[in-house]
Amino acid sequence: MVAVGACTVLALPASAEPTPTGSPSGSSSPAAPPLGLTVTVSRDQVKADETATVTAFVTGGGDFSGVRVLMSTGASHIDLDTTSCGAGTALSASHGCDFDGVKADSAVARQSFSLAARYVKKKTPVTVSVALVQDGKTVKSGSGTVVVAPLASPSPSPTTSSPKPGKPSDPPVKTKPTSKSPSPTKGSGNGTGHGGGGGTNNIPTSGNGNGSGYVPPAPSGSFDATKSPQVALPPITGNAPSPTVASPDTSLATPQSTLRANKAPVAQEMAFQRVASTQVAWLAALLVACSLLLTQLRLGRRPAASGASAAKRSKGGAHRRPRKGAFGK
Repeated sequence: MVAVGACTVLALPASAEPTPTGSPSGSSSPAAPPLGLTVTVSRDQVKADETATVTAFVTGGGDFSGVRVLMSTGASHIDLDTTSCGAGTALSASHGCDFDGVKADSAVARQSFSLAARYVKKKTPVTVSVALVQDGKTVKSGSGTVVVAPLASPSPSPTTSSPKPGKPSDPPVKTKPTSKSPSPTKGSGNGTGHGGGGGTNNIPTSGNGNGSGYVPPAPSGSFDATKSPQVALPPITGNAPSPTVASPDTSLATPQSTLRANKAPVAQEMAFQRVASTQVAWLAALLVACSLLLTQLRLGRRPAASGASAAKRSKGGAHRRPRKGAFGK
């Protein structure tokens, strides 16, 4: 009995030890590292109409299932280009990348944009918001800001001022040509002769002997074709009187109304018209008197006699020619 009890006591501790349950530690998968997001910009400041780029670096330890990157600016007048995705595909409905199924430690999304110059009157900051979404939930967020500066206004071109007319420079000094007086030349020959040189130089020549002793005249001065003749002009001063043209005497000219269609005649023309009309009236009266006188002469009429001349009138019928013959008186 004692031996049986001792064996029982020894057996109880061995049977009370717990047995391990579950799968071995080597078969369990380690937990995935959390997603990371880093946002950078290519340049902090650009000018209007220039392109700036915002880059989003996503780290996930090789597990990008259901991961997307969304980019937006919140302004409609900012021109956003199509997002450049390193390993994923660009979204069509919005700006961003879909990294679902990418087997890599990291992924990159680049978003380029520009701002037109008509919207930039001063330095304008443009912020691109970046959201890291996994299975429809935003895990990380970030942003990149770029300052857009306006274009420099074109500087006015410098105006070239025309030189003001000033005092003319001193006239060139007149140089007198040095001329040598012509010297008479003599010639000798077998005969006697005498002749005079002709031309503008009037160089006399003489010779004796047989033959002609004519020697061609030598030039009286020097002439250099390479030098242009210089003419000295009088200096022009600012106080020199300007030439004036004497105006013709218009007192003897024809009145203006006779040359042009002037509605208001001048006094000289009115006086001339009155004298002309008076002369025409006298001439008309003289012509009428002459015509009446000629008519009286042609008809042989005399002015009616008065007094004694009327008593001497002959009897009636005395002026008729008497008849001859049987019936004559």
